[in-house]
Amino acid sequence: MEKTLNFLTKLGQDPALRARYRANPKAALAASKLNAGARAAIASGDLAQIRAAAGVEAASLPPKVVNVPGAFGAAA
Repeated sequence: MEKTLNFLTKLGQDPALRARYRANPKAALAASKLNAGARAAIASGDLAQIRAAAGVEAASLPPKVVNVPGAFGAAA
């Protein structure tokens, strides 16, 4: 869970990682070395699944992670 939260935090703070994720989410997630469940949760774009994978409530996620259009593969 900690690795998932670290990845999400970095996704919210690192413009280069966000750009890589937007360009190729599968590759960015594979490079993250997260487990398959965490990668699937993030790729789903479903906040409940993402929170569960990270072990946090939505309020604990960095705002940019929650609010970046397209951060989780949704249409911008």
